[in-house]
Formats: sequence, C-alpha cells, structure tokens
Amino acid sequence: MAVSSILLKREKTVDFFTTERIDAIENGLVGGYLENGDYYIPSQIVDELIAIEKIKKSAFDSSIFCLSNIAGVGELVFELKLSEEDELKTVKLYLLETVFKINGYLQNTIRTEIARLETSDKNFVEMAFDKFNIKIKFEDVGREEVIDSERYFNGYIMARRQFCLTLKDIFKDKMLEVYGKYFNTRMLLLKKLNNEYTKNVIEHYNAECKKIEKYFYQYATNKNRNELLNKCFEDINGKTHLMNFEQEFKVEEEKITKQFAIDLEQVEIYGEKNAIDKLKRIDRDKINEMRTVEIDTKQVKTKEVNTEKQFIQEVNGNEILER
Repeated sequence: MAVSSILLKREKTVDFFTTERIDAIENGLVGGYLENGDYYIPSQIVDELIAIEKIKKSAFDSSIFCLSNIAGVGELVFELKLSEEDELKTVKLYLLETVFKINGYLQNTIRTEIARLETSDKNFVEMAFDKFNIKIKFEDVGREEVIDSERYFNGYIMARRQFCLTLKDIFKDKMLEVYGKYFNTRMLLLKKLNNEYTKNVIEHYNAECKKIEKYFYQYATNKNRNELLNKCFEDINGKTHLMNFEQEFKVEEEKITKQFAIDLEQVEIYGEKNAIDKLKRIDRDKINEMRTVEIDTKQVKTKEVNTEKQFIQEVNGNEILER
C-alpha cells in the first residue's frame, strides 16, 4: 500500500514560490512545489525512497548519513535522525536534496522527512537499518557501484527525472526571457526610486557581481541575475534606518512580481504539456499517475513503519542556506 504524499511547509517568499517550482525542475528534485509554497513528494516516489538500498557513509552526533546511487538518476542522500525520550525511541528518515542557485554560489538543502520508526526496543537502530534497507558497506569493499539499477530503471524516480530533463529543455528559452524581463524591470525600479534603500541594493549587487564574476557569474543567465538580486534584498532587508525606503520599493515591486509569476506560470503550463507528450509511454503513465494524487495542504498521512497503523503528522521544515 502506497503511503500518502509527503508535504513540507514553508514560509512565503518574494516571488510566491514561482522560482522554487522552476528550481525543482532544473535541479531534478523528486518532488515539486504547490502554489501555496508547500514542497511535496508523491507517495509512489516515497515508497521507492524507503525501499531502495542505502549505504551508510558517515555519522555526526545523532545523525547517520547514507547514500544511494541509481543509474540514470545519480546520487540520493539520506539522513537517519535518532532520538530517545524515556522508553520511546524514534528514528526519522530524511531525504536531503540540494538546489543550486547562481551556478552553485548558493546551495539550498531541502530536508524532508519521508518515514519514521517508533519503538521501545533497545535494538531500535538495527531495526531502522532493516526497515529502511540501510547497509554498512558494499560487499565489494572500495568499489563504488550503482545500487538497484535494474529494479529502479523504470521506476517513479526515474520517470520524474526524465520529465524534469525534458521539461527543462522545452521551456529554457521562454523561461529565461521571462526572467530577463523581471530582472530589467526591477533594476529600473531601483534606479527610478533612487532612495537610500535602493542605492544600497544596487551597490551591494555590483559588489557581489565583482566578487564572483570570474567563477560563478562568468556565464550568468537572467535567472542567475535574479537569484543574485534576491540575495542582495535578503542581505539588506530589515535594516531599521532603511525600512521606510524599503517599504516604498516593495509596494511597487509587488506589482512587478505578480506579473512575473503569471508570465512564468504560462511558460510552465506550456512546457509541462509538451514534456509529458514527449515522454516514453512508461514514463508518461507514471507522471500522470503521480499528478492525480490528492494532497491535503494542511496535514499529511505518512507511514508508521513499526506497526500497520497510519498516523497524522504535520511535516514542517526549513531550507538550510549554505554559502
């Protein structure tokens, strides 16, 4: 029986999650974003993530980190989080996915709980390794190999990856055109207002460009330029002496951002339809199956691995910004 889709709650951002949905495609994430900003992983993919063989690679504090490597998909990273409270032992299995921005200058790690085990058994770690299919090392020590490649070659994770690759190829030019309009319009607004806040943003943006121009910014796209501009907003936002000027800018920017979201959504809709049509039938059927899953945006059922019961869990998380 498939578990219900996994949901990760997030706070609203400046672009109403539009860019996060594009990032999910560009980075080949196993999940995607709803319009309200919740990150979700379809139940079919959750099942595969739990079942796939994982290799323990390292441990830190109460976390154990594991890897899987599927042919045609690449590396998947998992975290096993251990905790004890009185007699109850809890083991949570997380999927860690990296989103690259500005060609890797910024990396956001999305940490999503996909399953858990709760027990009073003192051998709870061994139980978790068994339930989540975690091995200590490869049988052939020292040789990296692809795990379960045949079993998952035509699976839901692979179908999602093929969909992302196809969609990215289809909408790339139109997407960058929309991002270019968004960047130019916001920069024009910054220069037009010409107040202390907007001057600070422009100065900070130019300084950031200079700092990374030979590395991450050498082949920058319009999307990268917006990502760097967003970083500059985040760095400067909330400074007390600039708050009135900042608010003046945000009132005008909101109109620009709403139009950007509308334009990018149209590109996304166009791309998705064409991408699905271009997929092999086996992948197309799986993508359509996953798209029909009903997701409750308030709460989500997930699998309680140590019993046959289901329980309701509110899944909350934050991105970890690494620089």
